Amino acid sequence: MSRLFINSVSTWKPVHDTVATAIYSYSPSGENQVALRVGDSIKIEEKSSEWYRGVVVSVIDGTQQRGIFPASYVVVRNTQHDFDVVTNELTQVIREWGMLLLTYFKERRISEYKIMKDRLSLLLDWHSKILSTSITLEVREMLKGKVISKIEEGRRLMGLDMIVRTPSGEPAHENNTGIIQLYRMHQELDTSKTSNYIQRSINQTFSSGNNSKSDTTSGGKMDAKLGQSGEMSPQLAAQFGSGSGANNLMLMKKAANIRANPMRRSMMVLRRETSESGSNVTSSIAAAAAAATTASTHMPNHIFLDLKIFMCSVGEQTELFFSIYNKTEGKFITEEYQVGLTAQGMPHDIDKIGKLSTLFIDISKKELQMDLYLVCRLIRKGKMLTESSKKAGPLLYRRPFGCSVLRIEDAITVGKEMEHTIPIYTSNQESTFALLHEMIIKNPGNLQQVPKAKGICVGMTLLPGELKQVIKENPVLEEVSVTNKLGFPEVIYPGDQRNDLFFTIESGEYSQDRKTSAKNVEIIVQARLENGDLVKDCLFNGDKHRSEYKSVVFYHSNQPHWSETVRVNVPLSILEQVYLVFAIRHCTTSETKEKVPFAMSYLKLTNPDGTVIGNKTHSLCTYKTTKTIEEFLPSLKDPSNKAAIRKGEFTKIKILLCSTMCTQNLSLLTLLKWDQYTGDLGDVLNRFTFVDQIEIIKFMQETFNALFAILEAKKVNDPDLVFNVITWIIGLLVDEKTSRYTNFRPVLDRYIEKHFSSSVAHSLLIGAFRDCTSIHRLGAIRRDTEAVEHGEDERHPQAGGR
Repeated sequence: MSRLFINSVSTWKPVHDTVATAIYSYSPSGENQVALRVGDSIKIEEKSSEWYRGVVVSVIDGTQQRGIFPASYVVVRNTQHDFDVVTNELTQVIREWGMLLLTYFKERRISEYKIMKDRLSLLLDWHSKILSTSITLEVREMLKGKVISKIEEGRRLMGLDMIVRTPSGEPAHENNTGIIQLYRMHQELDTSKTSNYIQRSINQTFSSGNNSKSDTTSGGKMDAKLGQSGEMSPQLAAQFGSGSGANNLMLMKKAANIRANPMRRSMMVLRRETSESGSNVTSSIAAAAAAATTASTHMPNHIFLDLKIFMCSVGEQTELFFSIYNKTEGKFITEEYQVGLTAQGMPHDIDKIGKLSTLFIDISKKELQMDLYLVCRLIRKGKMLTESSKKAGPLLYRRPFGCSVLRIEDAITVGKEMEHTIPIYTSNQESTFALLHEMIIKNPGNLQQVPKAKGICVGMTLLPGELKQVIKENPVLEEVSVTNKLGFPEVIYPGDQRNDLFFTIESGEYSQDRKTSAKNVEIIVQARLENGDLVKDCLFNGDKHRSEYKSVVFYHSNQPHWSETVRVNVPLSILEQVYLVFAIRHCTTSETKEKVPFAMSYLKLTNPDGTVIGNKTHSLCTYKTTKTIEEFLPSLKDPSNKAAIRKGEFTKIKILLCSTMCTQNLSLLTLLKWDQYTGDLGDVLNRFTFVDQIEIIKFMQETFNALFAILEAKKVNDPDLVFNVITWIIGLLVDEKTSRYTNFRPVLDRYIEKHFSSSVAHSLLIGAFRDCTSIHRLGAIRRDTEAVEHGEDERHPQAGGR
């Protein structure tokens, strides 16, 4: 680069009243060149064809250096007064957070590093747009408003110092704000923090206390209103102190009964009743609010999605698949919600007009703090090629069309719907369709928007709380479909039942055979028994159960990449007999009926030992066969069958089990079916601590029932083996220093309170505990002692009000 400058015949021309900002860092590589850092301010004095000469003011310490630098590394502004306080602060924050990012990385603080990295990337993107000369003034001002909000949010999230601001967004200080006003602004900021914390605690207590009966008190009444922002008034917050948690719980239950619908109103009236001990009741609110904080840590959140308008003329039937994608972990965390539209862009069922909505449930607080996106995949259903002059046949194929992405953190708020119009992007290469959402998130500027499409208008609302309570408070949700997580919520309570198995058609590789061009591969999936019988209506993808699922067809691709996920729901009574059968066929542009498959694959859902197949990607070989999909499975057992494996071909299927009824672990399955086991149960109990802990959490009630039943039936000679397993499981829930599952402790409490029924187990466990304390090490004694609290609850289930 320096040689190009030296050999240049360009002349230098003076420049007046021009400033610039560095948008890239630059390291000098020649004489007279000056270094640039992102955010540096520059007063330009002279210019050449590709270079500037001027004074660079460091964004870090304000030092000045004069030299030359490439013109492409800076953005030029017309006047020195073009910089404003928001842009300057954004530049300083980028530098400050950049240093913090490096510190987090060096100290291996991975969680903080990821959070800071994502927010810093967003600020850098906004910084470039604000300084760009191609955007309008309205867009620039809109971005500046977002910048302030994102900076304050990042400071709160990372525990950094908060900044009070003037109405214009400028940081308030003694030069632009009166001393008294500055003091009040800091006081209001501190009060706001406290009020927000207390209000969140009260709201969580509302949700947890609505199922209990409300006590009554006598005396006068006083109203304390909460504003539109959901913050408690300073007058009420000032009355918070310590007091009776029981009285406070009563108070909050009363307030919960008159709470308004958060989807329609954010105003809430808290009616407080006083008695002779009214002052004590008043001061007790803070104590209960603090107690509610622990329970609210794992309070689920739900996202209400309402499709307003689809503004794109596809010209064919269209399927919209909405789901939530976690960029931080690089995976989808929910199932897909499907909306089917006609060629005119209307719902197939006219009664659904204005009611195209779903509720994404059980999004954890931790996940909301990650980088989540709403993703909408668009599939058209029609001809293989829309612009081909060839005559098309009557068959309709599912073909890729486009994708839309919306960052959830910027598009959602609690209890208030926010509308957004999302642009629709497409790609010239169909092979990238499965990754199109990631490409949009990374750099949408490299992609093409669908011509003449105005986008997808959606409304989104965040609804925290238990699902039943949220639906009760918002009756409109009773008719709204629910879209589940691809996994379990943070807490699984006894009685919660789920039996979902998901398979994802990831990719495949198939030979071209004798064709002159690559194949148009379609996979047809059915669930069948060993005898070939069809398992009807057990496949679910987006809108309804069906007996057959057809994949998207990619044009001329022998290595298609689908990433299509389907849920399987089959009765437990036939689960061990069920196979997924994959018929793989080539589609032509003019076929009048479906051709027979050129290959078949299959996957049995269970292992020979009765466990469900593992959560991993299974590479299935393909079989060359002349049999139909109905005849394929029975033909495999026919000795005269001539089906041969097609060499070099495979289909990759990924499995995910979300079930509280079946397991993938043999030791756990053996324990749960202990009465059918003919071997030594002592060996099973000795191996039990090697079972995946989350599996034990899912089957906690069944596991405890089996352990107590083994004790009562005296199936083991040494009760200490059962005692060790019980205390080990309890230790998973109560040891806050070593366990990741302390949030499941309410599950154990509920089991003891409502489900424990053994009448003799406690005497055997107490004897085992006495033996243990005389022979075990100190660490084991501490572990067992921590379980005594719950052991006593099991012995006296009615104690303490239970």
